[in-house]
Amino acid sequence: WTSTQKLAPYVAGGGTYVLLAEKREDKSTIHYTGGFGFYGAGGILLNLSAFNSTTAFELNNEYGIGNLWFSLEYKLTEVTNPAFSLSGRSVNGGVSFDF
Repeated sequence: WTSTQKLAPYVAGGGTYVLLAEKREDKSTIHYTGGFGFYGAGGILLNLSAFNSTTAFELNNEYGIGNLWFSLEYKLTEVTNPAFSLSGRSVNGGVSFDF
């Protein structure tokens, strides 16, 4: 929509597989089990390069980095198996870049 996008909302989702290994002190064998599940995430990317054109030019000229992003994401993971159930919710933040 613009030449330099400042905000980029996104959603993601898909399947996952979790492997669980158990090693007990009183038994010598390792027991394995696993389960299929799904995850869903939604978040927003804030383009830090859009706020300072000099820094954006230097990052692109010196390193080939087109955009520098700050990300904030909420993620939900659900895995079920007859042996265990795993449920997780997390908030993630970080910095990423694209070429």
